[in-house]
Amino acid sequence: MPVAPRTPADRVITTGQEQEQSALRTNRVTRRPIVGATTQDVPPLEGIRRSLGLCALCASAPLDPVWAERFRPSRHTSVTSWGAGRSRIEREGVRTVTILEPAPRVDLHTHVLPGLDDGARDLAESLAMLRVAAEDGTGILVATPHARRCTAAAARSAAELVREHLLRAEIPVTLLLGMEEQLLPDLPDRLLAGEALPIGETRWLLVELPDWTVWPEDLADQLAALRALDYRPILAHVERYVPVQQEPARILEAIAAGARIQVNADSLFGQNGYAAQRVAAQLLRAGVVSVLASDAHKADWRAPRLHAAFQRVRDLAGDEVATRLHRNAHAVVRGEDIPVPEPDLATLEASPTFLERLRSWVGV
Repeated sequence: MPVAPRTPADRVITTGQEQEQSALRTNRVTRRPIVGATTQDVPPLEGIRRSLGLCALCASAPLDPVWAERFRPSRHTSVTSWGAGRSRIEREGVRTVTILEPAPRVDLHTHVLPGLDDGARDLAESLAMLRVAAEDGTGILVATPHARRCTAAAARSAAELVREHLLRAEIPVTLLLGMEEQLLPDLPDRLLAGEALPIGETRWLLVELPDWTVWPEDLADQLAALRALDYRPILAHVERYVPVQQEPARILEAIAAGARIQVNADSLFGQNGYAAQRVAAQLLRAGVVSVLASDAHKADWRAPRLHAAFQRVRDLAGDEVATRLHRNAHAVVRGEDIPVPEPDLATLEASPTFLERLRSWVGV
């Protein structure tokens, strides 16, 4: 049957030139929707920074002109404020398009700095990881080396080295710095002494349990001590902790004490074992996860990829959850607060089936 030609009113975006339409709607490299327009008369790179609402450190970090060009919208385009987390592209006489997950993505947990921990071994591997991230649609990446394996000074030096080579290699990623801290009693003192690094110049702090097999009895007190210093803790890869795998509702204690919950992208595909995969899906469906990050260590295995994981989140928990996770990551690098989760207790407290228990025990 012949197909009737589309009229302008039938098109989602009409430009008069297909090339301009393609550039407007997607990142030319990753084919993901773009973000970054500004209606103010400001220099191009500054306009992109303002439209993303980046914090002071993001604004001072090198923003590769190649990245800026790839994400710069058409000069005829007006993108309104995100508002409730959505970017609206408006053109005169054409329908408004709502993009639920604007690019670029933000990856808040990676080990890309060379030679500091069990992540990138050298500068070449760091750049390889950053290329993978850029090709996957990530535009802002936070390096979070293990704090007990390097000093803050070493982390800063390594970050500057990688930023210099990012520009030379024309890799379209903005690199920010933080640390993955262990939740130990001396952490407040380390923060006050400048030995621990929050994410960028924000008050957000990535923390992990020092022993993944034990749930700390003083967890709430330790988190409260960080909150008393006006830090906002993000508890890393909770689905990998044995006590959470055994009793997912334990996570409510951390949330009540002011923490936000991060899940690893690769756990959604079973790369950290079936128990972690099952609990990650359960936590997402229960609405307690605030951040999805890669926890990348290499360019191939445990790589800095988020695109497939966000699609998996949509399949597991719906578009609204995926959009919220994307929006939360942007809020963190802007130094803004993110909403307190509203848990679905029935989902969170549901017991695994016999088959699920068996698979967790066998490890498949």
